[in-house]
Amino acid sequence: MTGWSDRPPYQFLGKTKKADGYDVTFIQAVAKHLNCDSEVKKLPWGRQHGEAMAGRFDLLMGGIENPGFSDYFTSDGFRSDPIGFYWKSEKKVQFQGMSLKEMLLDGFIVAYVRYDHRSDEMVELLKKPRFKRQLIRVQNARGLFRNIMNGKVDGGYLHLATAEFFFQKNGRQDLVINRALSFDTPVSFLVAKKSKFGTNFVEEINEAIAALNENGTTKKLENKYLDGYTIDTAQ
Repeated sequence: MTGWSDRPPYQFLGKTKKADGYDVTFIQAVAKHLNCDSEVKKLPWGRQHGEAMAGRFDLLMGGIENPGFSDYFTSDGFRSDPIGFYWKSEKKVQFQGMSLKEMLLDGFIVAYVRYDHRSDEMVELLKKPRFKRQLIRVQNARGLFRNIMNGKVDGGYLHLATAEFFFQKNGRQDLVINRALSFDTPVSFLVAKKSKFGTNFVEEINEAIAALNENGTTKKLENKYLDGYTIDTAQ
């Protein structure tokens, strides 16, 4: 048992009104390889931890290795999270070539999605009180785009694939990517230590991930859901 939230193309409600997306289909393939049932329940990411601690969820999808996640075993990576930095063309003309810190010192305001991963520079800047009013946390991708378009923020960090998903529906609206400030992070399953499957479950998942990589399933899912999105930081 695990949870999913609205994070296309990784996790979303499909045309058949069932959970769909790269993460959902991948964990289903893992379960099939392990000859066990899989069940996914829609629940905000913030509440999924509570379900895992209560023993009702066996794992969380789309996490990273973090000392704060001491209640979980971290699996091998099953995909990457290419995080793009998006801004309007007019901001590119004004701030191109600057580091994030230099941009903040020059008055730039940045939005980031609450549960998305952050660059090393972003992590350090979040610790500094002087930048608190310029680093704006939003709940989801829709909120981030809305804040950029209405001028409340100057730019923001977002999953590359998620951004492209929204562009396909709404157009690019003069938004471009700053590749120098973009980055890529490996993503894993966070396997709850309280899982009913026991402490060896993470090793079984790692074996399944390796098998899916070997038999081509991973590549097929990447082509279907992610279309080979990668971050090229070359300017």
